[in-house]
Amino acid sequence: MKKIIALLTALIMLCALCVPAFANELTETANTGSSLVKTDTSTVPAGGTYSVIYDAEISVPWNQTTAVESSYTVETHLEAGKSLNITAASDEEMTYDTLTLAYMLGGTTDYTATAAESTTNTITVTVAQEAWDLAPVAEYTDTITYTAQIV
Repeated sequence: MKKIIALLTALIMLCALCVPAFANELTETANTGSSLVKTDTSTVPAGGTYSVIYDAEISVPWNQTTAVESSYTVETHLEAGKSLNITAASDEEMTYDTLTLAYMLGGTTDYTATAAESTTNTITVTVAQEAWDLAPVAEYTDTITYTAQIV
């Protein structure tokens, strides 16, 4: 087995010697030359890449009527002419068993990022005093869904 691996390695090394070198050469009559510099996008997925980082949990203190802020960070490296649309949405109703607690989702819930951008945006969760007055004390939960789409 070792002999076969050694033979294959030797053959691969010999094949590498057969590949011509693509290089420009300066001669006595041509003392200048140029080389093309370009970016190689062969490893980038179609459309480019992006990341959206957001808080996994947002806690609203009981009986607080001021907005609770949560941030999400967007970084894009997209093809020229492309952009990234990010939305944050929910049914704006936290639940506990059969009980509900209405809230308002605000801030930057709909954002379009450019082809090359790094930014931080804020969403807010606000519970009105009228909703607190009607809610028994319990741990209410809801889900905010973030959606990102290259356009």
